[in-house]
Amino acid sequence: MVQLDGVSAKTEFEAYYNSLIASGNGALSVPLQQVHVNYDNGPTLPWLGIWFSDAQTGYIVGSFGDIAHTEDGGKTWQPWLDHIDNPNFYDLNAVAEVGGQIYIAGEQGIVYRLDAAHEKFVALSTGYGGSLFGLTGTVKTLIAFGMEGMIYHSEDRGQTWERSNNTSTAGIMDGVVLADGRIALVSENGGILISDDDGTNFHSAGSEPGMPLAGITETGDGKMTLVGLGGVSDVSEK
Repeated sequence: MVQLDGVSAKTEFEAYYNSLIASGNGALSVPLQQVHVNYDNGPTLPWLGIWFSDAQTGYIVGSFGDIAHTEDGGKTWQPWLDHIDNPNFYDLNAVAEVGGQIYIAGEQGIVYRLDAAHEKFVALSTGYGGSLFGLTGTVKTLIAFGMEGMIYHSEDRGQTWERSNNTSTAGIMDGVVLADGRIALVSENGGILISDDDGTNFHSAGSEPGMPLAGITETGDGKMTLVGLGGVSDVSEK
């Protein structure tokens, strides 16, 4: 069952902001204008990431700063364009929970961390100027990855970052923490990268030739399952 699409989002988001503006919150005219920019030409923009903390509470993110929040399992969605430090409405590519914190990865090397007390995603710069496609990590280390093989790691919840060592320049598309604590990433050229030192260094752990990879998970039987242009593939952990 479809809970939200480009048609219903336009109607719901405009109504939400118009109601608050009518109540005296004129500052919301800025995110309302972005809703018009995003939806007046029709439902053409994709949602790029989704994450739920439980059956009721979740977030979705997408192109041109699109972000929405639900507290009823997706029956209704509230736009959160005013709940994030993203005044230029950069793309938001992924949302994930890492080490008990909720983060968003986006354009211009920016990671956003949720300040739950103020219901606000705070911008944290990695120092990279390109797009970040995703996030993974442990309680100790937050990993952000994206274009050109760029991988950054932080041990203070994104306040400061260091670039990880990676000899590949292929875009990193997804990552997972394995049961043994190692971090595995996959790239657009079919490469599999592994770190056994909390994200400081990544080395090649093989590749799937001719299979640009988009996702990775661990199956629990000593194997990783990969998905990409060539379909689904299982590989043994090394």
